[in-house]
This record gives sequence, structure tokens and C-alpha cells, in this order.
Amino acid sequence: MFKVKAFVSLSFLLFFFSTITLAQKASKNMVPVLNAISPSSTTAGGASLTLTVTGSNFTSGSVVRWNGSSLTTTVVNSTQLQAVVGSSLVADAGAARITVFTSGRWGGTSNSLTLTINPAPAAAPPPPPPPPPSPDPLTITTSSVPAGNAGSTYNASLAASGGTPAYIWKRGDGTLPPGLALQANGALTGTPTQGGTFTFTAEADDQAGQVAQRAFSLSVTAPPPPPPPPAGSGTLFQTGFEPADPAMDGINAPPDTAITSTPPPGRRGNALQMHYTICGDSTNVACGASSQDINRWASKVISPGLTHFFMRGYVYFKSPEPGATTGTIMQRKVMWFSDDTSPGGSRHPGPDLILNTWTGADGLPIKQLSLTVTENASACTGTITNVWDIARLDWDTWYSIENEIQLNSSGVADGVWRIWVNGNKVWDGTGLNLIGSCGTSISFFSVGRQTDRARYDVVDEYRYWDDVVISQSYIGP
Repeated sequence: MFKVKAFVSLSFLLFFFSTITLAQKASKNMVPVLNAISPSSTTAGGASLTLTVTGSNFTSGSVVRWNGSSLTTTVVNSTQLQAVVGSSLVADAGAARITVFTSGRWGGTSNSLTLTINPAPAAAPPPPPPPPPSPDPLTITTSSVPAGNAGSTYNASLAASGGTPAYIWKRGDGTLPPGLALQANGALTGTPTQGGTFTFTAEADDQAGQVAQRAFSLSVTAPPPPPPPPAGSGTLFQTGFEPADPAMDGINAPPDTAITSTPPPGRRGNALQMHYTICGDSTNVACGASSQDINRWASKVISPGLTHFFMRGYVYFKSPEPGATTGTIMQRKVMWFSDDTSPGGSRHPGPDLILNTWTGADGLPIKQLSLTVTENASACTGTITNVWDIARLDWDTWYSIENEIQLNSSGVADGVWRIWVNGNKVWDGTGLNLIGSCGTSISFFSVGRQTDRARYDVVDEYRYWDDVVISQSYIGP
């Protein structure tokens, strides 16, 4: 009986102590269990973040660990923790092992979950630079050019703005004063040789193909007429083609050469009109004429002849009629001097004064005439070679043209030939051999004369002459 009682007592004691041990163990920390983390991923290079960890068996001693390193942890309750993840931990792409550690005899480290650190998205390419602003329109900013003086150096500059520099300058339509040129850099330079008012268009081209144009007017003051060259005094002949004036001795090819009471504006009263026409063939049949002769002139004979004289007249070249030829070279004789008093005065040991038109190298329409002197063509020919482009004239304008001629001594180059246009001396030839060894005088004087017909170009134009004077002293305009 005693043994049975003793066994029962021992069993009770063992049960009692086991119960106490289990209760004590239950009261100790338990190993934490990790169920989820939030967020479960992030992007590399982001800011610091707060990691929320849910699970069980969390105590006040539980700490969230990042790849085994403890994070600053806040215990929310037994099933939730929050930890601060610094930005340096998520700077690079990869993965982090998240665990929870609870200290103590009955604690430990939880299972792990993975927080994925995704690569940062590729940076968007920078936006393309804005297109360059469109240049301002190209504009010539110079509004006017200064006046100049004939015989004096001239220097002016044209300016432009906008567009795409640098600018290239050139002359367009119109006429620059003889002696001036527009340079590619916009400089207008030279020494004008003739007075008057000249209009022209300047053009500026930029590097992008823009073109700007502007019209200018340039006034050139002519110098005062030179003092009369030494010569005898007295007017030998003068006519304005009025009824009371002395008549020319000969008028060739009337009615195409005739006095008119309706000359172009600019002169009063009558003038001598010369109409030149050919049709462009060798027989002129298309015009209804019997020959190709286009001589138109009026002459005066002075006897005895002169070895030193002045001859001046006002001449007007009307623009050729539509269809007529104005270039490539078209010669028009202006004045003619001879020692032959027969009709036409074909022998001319004295010089000719010729007016040429031509097409410029730039192909612009002809708007200018070139005054030219040339050697004569008789047996007494002197040694003057052609002197081109001593003055330029416009269409549809009255000009005073005056010659001074002093014949050379026989066989000696001591002759003189001077030419004035509107009182401006445009050529001063001295030491000339005008008549070779003939030693004759000049007795036949004419205005007008032929138009070059060597190529049978189509010609239809008018010339007018007024106030013709032959004198032994300078006449002037």
C-alpha cells in the first residue's frame, strides 16, 4: 500500500513540475515569423523609405534586419514592425534579404523575404535644341548717298542688316557716274569724271540666298567750265534751225533729215530731226527703199578752211523704236570734219567723233552710249588710234558736245583735240598727228552722218540736233 501511494505521489510531482516548465517556456520570447513586407520592391537611386513587416511573435526586442544588419525599428504590435531603409541601401540595383531578429533565450532569427531593388529607368534623352531663330529679313539700311564732285575722289559705303552676313554687293539697273564703281564689300569709290544726277540700284546678297535692293540717286557737281583755250575770236557760224537763222549748206536724205518744230522737250523752237531706218537685209527691200544707204547729216562749208576751230551742238538720241537693234556694237557718227567740200565731204583728214552702243558683259539692257574718237581713213590718215569710252550718255537726254581741233603741222605730231560734254572736259588730247603729212585745213563740218550698217542690223531711231555753232574760240554749253 505504501509503495502504491509513493508512486502516485511521485507521478504527481513530475506532472506538476512539467506544467511549470511549459508555462515558463510559454512566457519566454518565441522565434519571430515573417509573413510579408511592404514594399516588396523599389527603384535604385530613390529616396529613403519605410519598410512595413508583418508576421507573428514580434516583441519589444524584435529588430528588422537588412542583409543581416539591423535597421532602426519601431514595434507597432506583435504582428507588425516598421523599419527605416536609408537611401544609400537602395542606391544600386539588386536584392536585399529581410529578416526579423528577436533577442533572448527563446528568440532568434525569422525566415527571410526578398526586397527587390529594380534598376533605375534609362534617363530620357535631352530634348533637341530649339531651331535657330530665323534671321531677320535682309534690308539695305543706307537710305541715301552723298553728293560728289567731278574730278574729286569719292568714297561712300552702303550698309545692310538682317539676313545671314557677310553680304555681297553689286550694281543692278541704272547708271553710276563715270569713274565710280560699287565694290563687293559695299564701298562706292572712284573719281567721277562727269557731272549730273545718276540713278542706280544697289543689290545686297547674303549667304542664305536672300536679296535686297534699293534705288539711289547720286548727284555729281560738274567743275566750272575751263577757261577758253587760246584761239581766235568770233563765231563763224551759228544756227538754231529757226526761220531767221543761217541755214546749213546741205541736208542729206530729206525727208528723213528735216527741220521739225516739235523736238523732244528740253530745247525751245525748232531742231534738226534725223530718222534712221533699215530693215535688216542688204537690199532694204522690206522697207520699200531702193538702197541700204542710211546717211543722215547736215553740213556747213567754211572757206577758207580752218586749222584751229571749235564746233559745238546739242544732240539728243531717242531710245530706239521697239524691235530695233541696240547692240552688240552699233556705231553712230556724231560729228564729221573734212577738207573735201563736195557733197558728202568723203575725204576727211580731220577726225571723226563716233557714238557706240553695246550690250554690257552683264547682259543688261542697253541704256548708255559710249563716245569714241577714231582715226580717219583717207590717204592722209594720222596716227590716232581708237580711244574708247571717253564719256557715256543716256538715251532721251539733250547733251552739249563741243570739239576743239587744232590740226598738226605737216608731218609733226603737234595737233590738239579736246572734247567737252555739258561743259565737262572728257578728253584732252595733245601732241597728236591728226592729218598725217597732208597739211590741209578743215572746211567741211557736219552733224549726224551714217549709222553702221555692216551687219544690216535692224535700225529704227531718231536723233535731234539744235544750236550748232562753229567758232574760233571756246563756246561752252
